[in-house]
Amino acid sequence: MTKKLEYHLLGNHLLENGFSLLFGAIFFQDEKLNRLTRKILKSELEEQVLEDGAHFELSPMYHLILLQRALDGYNLLINNKHELQVVEEQLKEAIQEMVNWLHTIMFSNGDIPMLNNSTGGQALEPKVILNYAEQLGFLPEKVHLKESGFRKFVAGNFEVVADIGQVGPTYQPAHAHSDTLSFVLYHQGKPVIVDRGISTYEKNQIREDERGTASHNTVMINSKEQTDVWGGFRVGRRAKPFILEESELMLMASHTGYDRMGIGHIREWQVQENKIQIIDRIEGDKAEGLAFLHLHPDIEPEQTEEGIFRLNNHILSFDNFKYVRKEKYAFCLGFNKKVIAYKIRIEFKGVLKTTIKE
Repeated sequence: MTKKLEYHLLGNHLLENGFSLLFGAIFFQDEKLNRLTRKILKSELEEQVLEDGAHFELSPMYHLILLQRALDGYNLLINNKHELQVVEEQLKEAIQEMVNWLHTIMFSNGDIPMLNNSTGGQALEPKVILNYAEQLGFLPEKVHLKESGFRKFVAGNFEVVADIGQVGPTYQPAHAHSDTLSFVLYHQGKPVIVDRGISTYEKNQIREDERGTASHNTVMINSKEQTDVWGGFRVGRRAKPFILEESELMLMASHTGYDRMGIGHIREWQVQENKIQIIDRIEGDKAEGLAFLHLHPDIEPEQTEEGIFRLNNHILSFDNFKYVRKEKYAFCLGFNKKVIAYKIRIEFKGVLKTTIKE
């Protein structure tokens, strides 16, 4: 391990190396391993845990995995003799921040939003992680989401997580997707509009599609990607989001993904107790937008009239569109596990208004 530290990959790989070294240092009571543990965990925890508590790769799945590693390391330290007091204190602080972020981003039924490189079956359930943390003395508190670029709105029976985050980290964006201004929506603790997740890490067309703009609940303009994702884990030109206006139940944001075409996209979320309204504005000549909404596999949309769908207990409607149709897509349950679900595809120019109401 000491000769194969993953400095060439950095990110979660190097942090995982640090946790492995921590176990070796405690087991062997070895000073060389102590020094390496201090060096890696000190720098990487400072770098990788953002101010609001999110892991900086902005994948809720990896956040769970690394929080479990941190809890295991802390559990080891408080139950054994060691000379790593500085690491113990730093872990204690980082864990509390990560617990708070998880508690805040998590939906009321215990799900996490499957944003960026996230999928099922790779991490313990969030409630299990939070229970483990509580046993070690970490009680969750709600925090203001900021540095991670996620926002959460709760009103009535609706819960919405919006993604206005940067591609991150800038020097290692392997887990980033082209999903600026995407969102996930739950109602009464059940998923309605979802991120499709991922099913592979192979460098193939499936991987490219699952990272692409059209696989997220956002807007693609003139069939161009917001952010250039390629090579399985690479990112080229990237959209940079920015907030225009924000309050407790409203968010308006834009991004630079189409600046090179002289086109802008502004999205506004308005969250009320009995409905959610999303307003998309496209500014620029010859700009044609495609909006996508990916529905959970349990929901089969029934079109009642043009631009209006019944989604089990909800009504989904659109105003100012060129056409709307439902299509099938592959919802990812885990690696190499997919089921068929429905998405709504909307073509529009100018302004599109989307309403989901009870």
